[in-house]
Amino acid sequence: IPFLRSTAPREAIAEAAALIRRAKRPAVVFGGGVHGSDAADDATTLADRFGGLVVTSLSGKGSVPETRPYAAGVLNPLGSWAAIELIQEADLIVWCGSKVSQNTGMNWSLPKPDQATITIDCDPMEHGRTFRPTVPLLGDVREILRDLTAALGDSMTGTRPDWEARIAAVIAQGEAEKAEDMASNQIPVLPPRVMAELASRITDADIVVSDASFSAGWIAGFIPAKFAGRQFLFARGQGGLGYSVPGAIGAAATRPEARIVTVAGDGAFSYTIGELATLAQYNQRVVNVVINNGKLGWIQLWQELYFGNVQSAALESQHATPGYAAAGTALGLLGIYVDKPDEIPPVQAEVQAEI
Repeated sequence: IPFLRSTAPREAIAEAAALIRRAKRPAVVFGGGVHGSDAADDATTLADRFGGLVVTSLSGKGSVPETRPYAAGVLNPLGSWAAIELIQEADLIVWCGSKVSQNTGMNWSLPKPDQATITIDCDPMEHGRTFRPTVPLLGDVREILRDLTAALGDSMTGTRPDWEARIAAVIAQGEAEKAEDMASNQIPVLPPRVMAELASRITDADIVVSDASFSAGWIAGFIPAKFAGRQFLFARGQGGLGYSVPGAIGAAATRPEARIVTVAGDGAFSYTIGELATLAQYNQRVVNVVINNGKLGWIQLWQELYFGNVQSAALESQHATPGYAAAGTALGLLGIYVDKPDEIPPVQAEVQAEI
């Protein structure tokens, strides 16, 4: 949390507020800077009065409750279909505490040339780094959000009925399309079904830690942020494959009363599997969910796209099938293997009773 806070000049705040009021299809993207400034409540206050679309980056997940009607989820190639569709239609995008990285900027295709932009960040190097903002607001995210909310005056919610109806319709379509996979009884078990079962038991007191690669997308798209605050930790910037277990160790050391849930693919989990012994040694309240498809999925995807064949992406063969549950048991933890969807709820109950 910042020790010193500053805000943008009054004139720039007024210019940004006027731009928002004039917009017909405004959107805001909340990034990890919201959590870095401890500003989730302030972000939600602005969003409730904004009268437009609200999405987040992976690191910004939880800036607003994703149960709000305007919240379309995570803007990322692995994230929400609704967020990706709707952000293209915005005539104004407010980038708040977001670097507008390759992923959040959809491979730097955002913002589009015809989209006005407002940037909110305490780092002067972030303003204009990949595009020239219409109105840059340099200062602490929380302070600027408070000043901008005040400058907006009356709530804009309900003043753009066509845009708000469009947002609701696209979100509803996206949720309907996800529902089939989330309820699937397919074997092998589909990741959305696993995430749906996890989401049904995640409480406000839990912390969810994502590993790198596809697991970030499964969490982003299928485990909703139900309250404003930092509940989700992603391997962004500071961590690559293997982040989830060390990240959980740190989270558990900081919040020993909390239950930590990690999600990783088998490839990522293999990187730091030895640290399961640390979890056992410190008796930390950590549940590790490994989605095992026997391959380095992201690496295989890119090898197929760019080379037309796959080299060294397989993690299983006819001669060897690693057992991650058995490895957990050998290192002092409870390890359980699940291969059918209907096995997930009783296993969750068993694990919940254990920790």
